[in-house]
Amino acid sequence: MNYQLVGIDLDGTLLGPDGRLSEANREALRRAAAAGLRVVPCTGRAWRESARVVTPLAEIAEVGVFVTGATVRRLADGQVLDEVFFDPALAGHLVEVLADLPDAVLLYRSCDLAGHEYLVTGDGELTDNTRWWFEHTGVSVAAEPKLETAVIEHTLRVGMVAPRPVVEEAMRRLDGLMSEALVVQTFAALPSPDQQGVWILEVFPGGVDKFRGLEWVARHHGLDPSRIATIGDEVNDLPMIEQAACGIAMGNAVDEVRTAADRVTRSNEEDGVAHAIEKLLAGKW
Repeated sequence: MNYQLVGIDLDGTLLGPDGRLSEANREALRRAAAAGLRVVPCTGRAWRESARVVTPLAEIAEVGVFVTGATVRRLADGQVLDEVFFDPALAGHLVEVLADLPDAVLLYRSCDLAGHEYLVTGDGELTDNTRWWFEHTGVSVAAEPKLETAVIEHTLRVGMVAPRPVVEEAMRRLDGLMSEALVVQTFAALPSPDQQGVWILEVFPGGVDKFRGLEWVARHHGLDPSRIATIGDEVNDLPMIEQAACGIAMGNAVDEVRTAADRVTRSNEEDGVAHAIEKLLAGKW
């Protein structure tokens, strides 16, 4: 076997279109772990937002990469092993830049330190699907429309969920701030035929991506970071697809991921993760 660790995205990758883990994919993860391949779920979700899926995997995988690489946590109980925070003044400045847009600014923060996971701020409103997500996942949410200070501590991600035109305006405002100090990405959350559906804007401290989290896990366990394979489908998977020794795109992946990948597996409707793991374990990929 050519690899020591495999990082696997959740939505659109490990999970099927129904949001569930198939038995074929679950069994493939068991075979990978039994063969000595460390399995690491990697997701843009926070641990609590993923708990229904990842806690049952604790018998197979010890840790996961969450919030697109900003934090590494134990699957079983969410214990923090590693986190990367925004400079507090920079987080505050980002809020100032986005605060008057018609959709709320969402700060994901360390609950252990801030006392909540999401801070909702700015003049805008939450989308209906964001309200549903908060209720569905049981995350802790605080609301403070007018922050009294431009210094916001313990922030891992600054973001927004909004119609595409609002996200595009936010990107224009952030354009002058983009540098090595920031990682900015956008992608469709709920696509629509006219591409004006609900979109997600995410901003991270420079250097934060899923592969950063995977490298931390590899080094923490004495593994060679040059022997990491990854499987993903969306733009927030691009860094780990590009930097891995073997980057594998799902059959349903967006074009950018398929182009960057070394290999393409089946879609998440066809248990593409199980197919990819079979190839990895056989040494064919």
